[in-house]
Amino acid sequence: MSTTDPWASSSATSVAVSASHLPSLARHPLRRVLALLASLALLFFLPTRALAADDTPEDARTERAPQGPTPRVVLLAAPGDAPTLLTQIHRALASELRELPSELVIALDDRPDAPLAERVLVAAAAARRTASIAAIWLDVDGDDLVLWIVEPTTEETRRRRISGGIGRDTANLEAAAVITRASIDAMIHRAPELPPPPAVRAPPRPIPRPRRVRALVGYHGDLYPAADYVDRARRWQSGVALQLSYVFRSGAYVGAGGLVSGSLSLPPLFLAPGDFIDAKVHRVPLTAVAGYHRLFGRVGVEAEFGAGVEILWARSNLCGPGEGSCPPSAYAPSDPTPTRLAGGFSPRIRLLVAPIDDFFLFLGGGVDVFSDTTLRIGCDICGDDGGRGIREIFGARIARPVAQIGIVMRL
Repeated sequence: MSTTDPWASSSATSVAVSASHLPSLARHPLRRVLALLASLALLFFLPTRALAADDTPEDARTERAPQGPTPRVVLLAAPGDAPTLLTQIHRALASELRELPSELVIALDDRPDAPLAERVLVAAAAARRTASIAAIWLDVDGDDLVLWIVEPTTEETRRRRISGGIGRDTANLEAAAVITRASIDAMIHRAPELPPPPAVRAPPRPIPRPRRVRALVGYHGDLYPAADYVDRARRWQSGVALQLSYVFRSGAYVGAGGLVSGSLSLPPLFLAPGDFIDAKVHRVPLTAVAGYHRLFGRVGVEAEFGAGVEILWARSNLCGPGEGSCPPSAYAPSDPTPTRLAGGFSPRIRLLVAPIDDFFLFLGGGVDVFSDTTLRIGCDICGDDGGRGIREIFGARIARPVAQIGIVMRL
């Protein structure tokens, strides 16, 4: 069986063609050599150009296909829509959305007569269910066509009215399709929303530290002396109450206080004929206190219990007959400055009113209960028989009613 070499036959044909077109090559050897060199150059040049053309990437010669899934739009169709009308709506919308490109799917709207807010929720749910970037539906309002577009993430609703002609005719449907395409195209190509810049908040107001130290200053009045030693006009004694305390978070407080008051002048105490004792009584009460106060808005109440001591002393003179307030006497007292230390307790209750923060007006009362505070002096004529002896010059009440009014300040 004989075989024919195609390359040999093509070469023979080529040579024949070349010989027929170049009859003068056989007669001129130089021309033959030049023709051979030209043929070899063509053999090397043409394959190189072909390879260079074949090396061009395919995606450089053809348009690159879009990457990622095609955006999807869901059309809500009511059960009462005629199939022909639904087909027209679908065809008009799909032809426009296809150029974005975008895919149109249909979902059933089983409550077309529901309120708008409910229809928006249904449309957003249908868009999320079908992984669509928007949900749309069409309504007829008189002779106009109303297009609704809902974004599923924000449930933002856009309303477009297409006026002119009878609703849902061909021209209106095409207009609705064009508007839908423009809206969907804006959704697809809009720039991603950047998170809003953090709100610049004013620095929080520093919480004021509660003031724990408080000071009380007020008027103090009490029935101090016993009735046997002074007249009625001197029974009520007055002074200035002072107190400094520390207040805990619970409202309890502890502190210390005292009373500043003037001296009490006693009436003359006559001894022998023409002689009498002139004396002034001084007292300094010091009290440790503990209490609790409770506020109800601007009004409050507090209860307090104090325990302390009272230092009592008298400056006395023995006066004789003669002119003046206290003429010198022939006798001298053996103890002209008697002193007494008494212990007791002082309960209080106060009503508080706060016109401003950390400042209170108060009205209170209580009782001071102290041990025996009788003062006595001795002299040569102080006895009951006019001889040497001891005479009581003053005694305070054991239980003394107290009234107070003043201010309390937090420091």
